[in-house]
Amino acid sequence: MTARRTTNHVTKSVRFSEEETAWIEEVSRREHLAEATLLRKLVLDGIARLRIDQAIADYTAGDRNLGEAAQQAGVGVRRFMRELDRRGVDLVDEEHVAGSLEVLADRFGSSPALRETIARLRGAYHRHEDLCDQ
Repeated sequence: MTARRTTNHVTKSVRFSEEETAWIEEVSRREHLAEATLLRKLVLDGIARLRIDQAIADYTAGDRNLGEAAQQAGVGVRRFMRELDRRGVDLVDEEHVAGSLEVLADRFGSSPALRETIARLRGAYHRHEDLCDQ
């Protein structure tokens, strides 16, 4: 026997103008959807877009890595990467590479040449950022 999982739903009220109400009625008829179903779909689509927007903002700010941001967005890593590409967001920049190299160097040891390369990458990244801020 399979256990049945129940989900508690919460009702939220929203006020619409007469024009918005007419549009909802029209789309509902055209799409052959009950108004409540249409409204739920619109809200859930909006939430999904907002989750992706916030995850991208956190990713580009460096607050989350790729996997964490995809999870925050509620999508897989591949889909998140496609969305980043669609929006022209670089997946990897010099600072990210330098940070990753530094973590590896700290964990496994490094040569002075690797530390120098990391410093050069960081310097190039910050010079590029300074030029973009001007």
